[in-house]
This record gives sequence, C-alpha cells and structure tokens, in this order.
Amino acid sequence: MKRLAKKMNISLGLVLLIGLALLWVLRTIAMPYIIEKQMVTRLSHDFDGVLKHLVVSPTGEVNIDSHVITPMYLQLNSGYYYSIVTYRTVVNSPSLGTFSFELEPFTSITSDIFYMQGPELQSLIAFKKSVVINDVLVTVTTSEDLTEVKQDVRDLSLVMLLISVLITLFALLVQSYLIHKALNPFLNLKWRLISLAAIDPNSTNDLNDEDPLLLSNEIQSLLQIIDRRLNQSRASIGNLAHAIKTPLAIMYRLADATELDNHPDIRLQFQKHASDILNLVERELKRARIAGIGGKDLLGFHPQIELQTLSKVLKTLYRDKPLIITISAPDMLVNYDRQDILELIGNLADNASKWAHEQVNITLKNGHNGLEIIVEDDGPGCSPEIIRELIARGLRASETKEGHGLGLAIVNDIVEFYNGKLVFEKSQTLGGLRVIVYLSLVKS
Repeated sequence: MKRLAKKMNISLGLVLLIGLALLWVLRTIAMPYIIEKQMVTRLSHDFDGVLKHLVVSPTGEVNIDSHVITPMYLQLNSGYYYSIVTYRTVVNSPSLGTFSFELEPFTSITSDIFYMQGPELQSLIAFKKSVVINDVLVTVTTSEDLTEVKQDVRDLSLVMLLISVLITLFALLVQSYLIHKALNPFLNLKWRLISLAAIDPNSTNDLNDEDPLLLSNEIQSLLQIIDRRLNQSRASIGNLAHAIKTPLAIMYRLADATELDNHPDIRLQFQKHASDILNLVERELKRARIAGIGGKDLLGFHPQIELQTLSKVLKTLYRDKPLIITISAPDMLVNYDRQDILELIGNLADNASKWAHEQVNITLKNGHNGLEIIVEDDGPGCSPEIIRELIARGLRASETKEGHGLGLAIVNDIVEFYNGKLVFEKSQTLGGLRVIVYLSLVKS
C-alpha cells in the first residue's frame, strides 16, 4: 500500500505542479498587462488634468499654474511627474526637481506608451501625447513610478507560491489518508488470505510489503494450495478405489463358494452388494482418471488444449473401434473451473464414445450469458421414453442404470452447481443421443 500511495502522490504532485506552473505563466503574462492598462488609464486622466490648466502662447511659451493641479506633482520625487515640450521651451513638474527626461517632442499629433528611468533610479511608465494649442504643437508626457507596484507584485507572487505549496501538501496528505482508508479492507483481506493458506507472513519479502497489488501473490498461493489439496484428495480416492478392488475380487470368489449353494438368497445379496461397491469404485476411478488429464491450471479452462488431450485418451480407451472425435471450440481461455468442466465433458464424451459407432461431436460455445456444451454421437441413441425417464428420475447416482446413465450423476451435480440446465434429445445430424448443457456465469 505504501508503494501505491507513493505512486499516486507523485502523480497528484506532478498534476498540481503542472497546473500551478500554468497558472504562474498565466499570471506572469496577465499581471503586467492588467497593471499597464490600469496605469495608462490613470496617466491619460492625468494628461487631461494637465492639459486643462495648460496655457500656450502663439510664440510657443508655456504657462501652467501648478498649484491647481494634483498636489502629488508638487512633492519632490513623489513618483508622479509631467513634462511639457514645445519647439521653444520645456516645462517639468516641480516633483522632478532638477531632473530632466530629455524627451524629444513629437513632430505630429500622436501618442505613445513606454518605460523609462526617473529620479533616484525610479522605474517609470510614461504616457506621451501631442496636441495643437494656438497653432503650436505641444507634447505632454505624464509618468508614474512602478517601484511599489512591482514590489507588490513580487510580494503577491511569494504569497501565491506559499499558498500553492500549502495546497499541494494538503492535497497529498488528504489523498494519502483517503488511499489508506479505501485500501485498508484490501490489507485486511491480504492477511486473512495468508491465515487461510497457513502461510508464514515473515517467510517472504513480498508478504511484508503492504502493497495491495501483491494480493495476487496471496490469492495465487491460496489457489495453489487448494489445487494441491484437491489433487491429493482425488489421488487418495483413486488409490482407495484401487485398493478396494482386490478385496472385491475375493468377495466375488467367496460368493461362488460351494458352501453357499444351499443359501441362494445370501449368495444373491452378497453378489448384489459387491456389484454395487464395484460400480462405485469404477465411477471414482473414472473421475480420477478424467481429472488427471491436462495441466494443473485452476483458474480457467482452455477448450482447444484440454479437449484435444481428452480426445486422445478416449481413442486409447476405445481403440477397438475406429473412433472419430470432432471438436468445435474457441481457442481461448474460458472463465470456468478447469476440473469441473473437464469432468463434465469427460463424462459426456466417455458415454458418447462408448455407444458411438465411430463418430462423436463435441461443441463448445462461450457467450455473454454462459457456456453451452453439446456432445452427440452416432450410436443407437435413447428412445423418447428413456429420455423422459432420465429427466424424471433427476439423475440420482443411486438410480443411475448401467448403459445410458454412466457418469450422468456427476454431470448433473456440476450442472446444478453452476445453476445450469441439462437437455437430452436425438441428434438430427448423427442420429444418436445429443446432450446439451447450459452453464450460467453465476454459481448457485
């Protein structure tokens, strides 16, 4: 979880830094433009105020009563200045003192905005415009000090930078808290998986990392343990079934002993129970044989790979006939338990191979609503009465008859587990039995 939080915090930090950098660039471009526009407007008004009190003689002499204009033009180095230039004279505001701008007068009626240096190294913005008074071209320049404005902009920039840093840190802290709160159930799930699998959490470095992305390690480990225990259970059942066959053979020989000739009822019951045990043993051996086909992946079923292997096994088992098994299935992993699907198809295909003359078709269709499995053969098939009997009987193992019912109890258990549907009908293409299985995506 620390690694995930670190990655997300880095991502959020980069996004915030990029956003703040864009805002900084925008501020850098916009602030001078806004300041200049506001100050030029004020300087234009000052120009009008100076022009209002300006008197120019036809000979180019300039006279202005400085006492009736803005008092800031009277204070020395106040930051507010004006300069009036004609072809004969130059008149500066009292605030300039002995400082002179040395501005050239315009030769025509025009205006300009520019920056220049004033007294005491002041940074000034100036508005310069020419007018005609009494046939004399007069150039008036009003200017204002930008030093305090620039200092205010720098102070504002530092405040904005500080606020940006605080916002970034606050966002990262809030995100870290929310990530920890949201992923805490996954962390608890991780340790529950470890306890379920009886894994020592100190046995590997990965388990000590609180990254919930490493949950896949615990899940994979738990699945491997389940797979191993399942295989062990099936192997044990197969071994037990093999071990029981030898005592059963002895029981069959004892049933034929001459001592039971005078007790036919006991011999019949003896043979019946021994036959029932033998059928159960054969059934479990077949389940163990089918479950042992292919790989050991518990997470999915690959039809093309698994069914090709199953086809080879069935052709070996029924090598006394020219068996042809046609497979139509998607070449992709389907999201069903491998052992369940292989056991289901294995039982149906085994039953079809047993009764087929030579042709068995296996078809798989993986759709949005679930999995459809069709197994059909060219054998004698089942009459409508037998099909109705299979359906009405519910395919209970204790009622499954030898012949057309072999393995169908196993199939029915798996179909019910996946909340599916089992259909028996006559194959229209091959003429034998056609079994259709519909498996939903949700287990019951």
